[in-house]
Formats: sequence, C-alpha cells, structure tokens
Amino acid sequence: MSWKRDVCNGKVLFDIACQAPSPSKDFVQLKVTDKGVVWRRWTISIRGVIRGCAPQPTEIVLTHEDFQDDSTLQVVVFITVCTYIAS
Repeated sequence: MSWKRDVCNGKVLFDIACQAPSPSKDFVQLKVTDKGVVWRRWTISIRGVIRGCAPQPTEIVLTHEDFQDDSTLQVVVFITVCTYIAS
C-alpha cells in the first residue's frame, strides 16, 4: 500500500475540512495532492460521545484517475464542499 502513502504525502494542492451538511454531524476532510485524492469522514454519534469514544476516520485514498471514475464519491464531495462554501 505504498501508493496510498505516496498519495497522502504528496504536495497538497487543496485541503478543506468541515462539518458535513445537515442533518449529519459528521466531520469530513478533502485533501487533493499532486498524486491523488484523500477523503476522510469522522462519524459523530451520541452513543460514542456518551461512551467517551474518540471517533475514528473512514479514509478513502484514490488516484486522480480512480476519483474521476467514482461518480458516487464525486457527488458526496460536491454536496459537502459546496454546502460548506455556500454557508
């Protein structure tokens, strides 16, 4: 999985972190590097907060080509980032 490390450690071209759109309370990060795209999502739940558990991120690491082929992830990123920018 060294290519994933290369993507994560590449030169950062764009980086945004924000709260996902309502009604979700999740926290998300989009990082675009010269090697690819990293999408992280921390699911925030009341149960986890009550138990004192720190949320662990779900991470998707893709090359630019794979991101272009993943229309589902593109829609999620578009909705999240556009909602954040518009607010």
